[in-house]
Amino acid sequence: MARQSDQDLRAHLRSEVTALLYASRGFDEGQLDPDAGAKLIGPRLRNLLHDTMESTSLLQHLGLKDTMRFFDSSCPRLGSGDVKMAHMALAGRTGSGRFLPHLDSQCESAELRRLLDFAAWWEQPVILDQSGFEFSRRQLVLETNNKDGCSHIDRRLQLTDEYAGLTRENSLGMFHGDGEHWFGYGSPVPASLRQIAHEVLVSVALFAPWAFKSKHQVARHRGIQQPATHPSDGIVISAMGVHVEPSSE
Repeated sequence: MARQSDQDLRAHLRSEVTALLYASRGFDEGQLDPDAGAKLIGPRLRNLLHDTMESTSLLQHLGLKDTMRFFDSSCPRLGSGDVKMAHMALAGRTGSGRFLPHLDSQCESAELRRLLDFAAWWEQPVILDQSGFEFSRRQLVLETNNKDGCSHIDRRLQLTDEYAGLTRENSLGMFHGDGEHWFGYGSPVPASLRQIAHEVLVSVALFAPWAFKSKHQVARHRGIQQPATHPSDGIVISAMGVHVEPSSE
């Protein structure tokens, strides 16, 4: 049996980047509802990033995972009930609560975004619920892929209590209302996966720009402040935070 060549692997990365761009655009433009968008984004992230004893991620196959750095768009602070990857918004005339990805929006803080090595980025806590449970990028990507519909739909696969609380029971304890009636926000996971996809696309644009089909796509994802050297963390960029954005409708 023939092994896949380096050329094959590079073609796979171009395809994965194209698919991630397509799913991300559908999410952002409302062509896909958040759950559907997350189900398209999740498998792309797992293929690119996750290694097991039986399988190797595409970035690892290409020798990029240990040499490139990963864009951290989250604010450094993480307090109880915080989501570092998304912000809250009230959608439409119904005022339904939902989370939206930050993408390139700036938080008011002057603190810094960074480029991290993979392990630090992958395992970094980005959500802290009211019970004190932390969720990393790794946990969000794998839980959604393995148990919550991105790659498998099997009621025998039990969600962790912590993940079920986050996605179904508002364990963040975030509510919106008119002062008389109060409602919980939906799951922060779809918006967080979209933000992780944005971070991956920025990282690939910085360290493997050949994976994009056009220079325009590369320029758009490299359109963040140019990295500056930091004495302890290597490279830093400016940061984003969590904020409430009420609907204008």
